[in-house]
Amino acid sequence: MKRLIESTWGERFLKLYNVQHSTSFRITSQPNPPEPDLKCEDPGSGDVLFLEITELWENDADAKDLYDLVRGIVTEDEQLHRKLAEDARKDPYDAYFNRLMDRIYEKCSCRYVASGPIILVIGDKSPFSSVTEVQEEILSNIRIPDEHPFAGISLVLLEPSTYGEYRLLQIV
Repeated sequence: MKRLIESTWGERFLKLYNVQHSTSFRITSQPNPPEPDLKCEDPGSGDVLFLEITELWENDADAKDLYDLVRGIVTEDEQLHRKLAEDARKDPYDAYFNRLMDRIYEKCSCRYVASGPIILVIGDKSPFSSVTEVQEEILSNIRIPDEHPFAGISLVLLEPSTYGEYRLLQIV
């Protein structure tokens, strides 16, 4: 299941990345650690790109619960992490931002072996992330460790108004 999730987020990322960069990268393999999750190649140029994939939310319920809290709908779902619920009730933007920073720092602390640039791709299915204020907050406040293994860090965001379309927010 993990490999399927990684390849799904990888495909979503590449669809957007290729349009932005006029490239045609495709997933060619799913190597084992310490290599990143996906190896991609552009058949036209022969360039190689590696993707390390992570999801912002453990499951859809977490993402929905945070979005509900933002809209003032408070649920007491047992699956919702208590810390997330407490943080989100105090400040949903902080809860989102803290989750994002945890994921970035976790991945930045890993060591990878790759024969090309690595991009960290963070998948987010939460409609909350498409709020312009949240995106501006992310870009203005995010702090990336000085030393990290990535050539870029990007969020793949669900656009709820477009019925399942995603868009790319490049952090670094």
